[in-house]
Amino acid sequence: MKIARMHEFGNVDVVKLDNIDKPKIKSDEVLVAVHAAGINPIDWKVREGHYSNPETDIFPFPMGWDFSGTIVEIGSDVNTYKIGDEVFGLIRFPMPAGCFAEFVAAPVNEIAHKPASLDHEHAAGIPLVALTAWQALFSTAHLQAGQKVLIHAAAGAVGQMAIQIAKWHGAKVIATGSQSAKNLCLSLGADQFLERNSFEDQINDIDLVLDLVGQEYIERSLKTIKPGGHLICFTQPIPAEISKKAADKGIKTQFTIVSPNGEQLKQIAQLIDDNLLKNKIEQIFSLDQIKEALTLQQSGHCHGKLILKIK
Repeated sequence: MKIARMHEFGNVDVVKLDNIDKPKIKSDEVLVAVHAAGINPIDWKVREGHYSNPETDIFPFPMGWDFSGTIVEIGSDVNTYKIGDEVFGLIRFPMPAGCFAEFVAAPVNEIAHKPASLDHEHAAGIPLVALTAWQALFSTAHLQAGQKVLIHAAAGAVGQMAIQIAKWHGAKVIATGSQSAKNLCLSLGADQFLERNSFEDQINDIDLVLDLVGQEYIERSLKTIKPGGHLICFTQPIPAEISKKAADKGIKTQFTIVSPNGEQLKQIAQLIDDNLLKNKIEQIFSLDQIKEALTLQQSGHCHGKLILKIK
């Protein structure tokens, strides 16, 4: 099979299309023929070595973490899926997974049936971004209906999911971004849109901030959160001095990363099929265009998902 792997840390030239044997599955796994895979900012960041870790620094490193496809083989202990089932998932994150490939071995507890209302390309763009938003809102922040949520970089793929999921749960959503993102954020359900350059001067009663930018946004956001509120950052650990400043104001701060979770994906799939959650594709590439896709993702100029169409 074809698979995209990076052979060292570096720019897109370290990514190669290799031909290797199809993976062998364990008893609790299924072999999936991948129809499409989602590209995420984490892909180029890992490629450049930003999250270098002795446990995961394995070369050649099989790239890609979320996918949509059809089951072609089932492990001996699997009784919840059958050959021919269409599934999607985020698998093994942050360990190597290898979803930028024609076939992938997927742990059965990290996948779910693909939403019936979506094609494989749209489904492949869901798992990582939707689970990131879902876990931040519910597992970490325990969002309650009626609370106010401020979402930075709300027009990005995770931000779009967070807007819709928070609104479905009954929260009031304030989005930030550049002016060009305003109409998109409001169309997804945001109650208010603020320019990113001045948001802290316009609000001061926020229960929860989802910070998808980091850097100076972390400290600026503290001005908007009321005592007892919560700031979650996805892009970097929160500096100790800022965490202390927040704690002195009664504000909880947390850095979080997503975890695979098949049960949560089932709930997300139901929201999609109930027409309560949607995603936008920016562009579809072939597996042979992996370098072009990764380059565009790294540019930061995407208001939707980039997708690899495998077959």
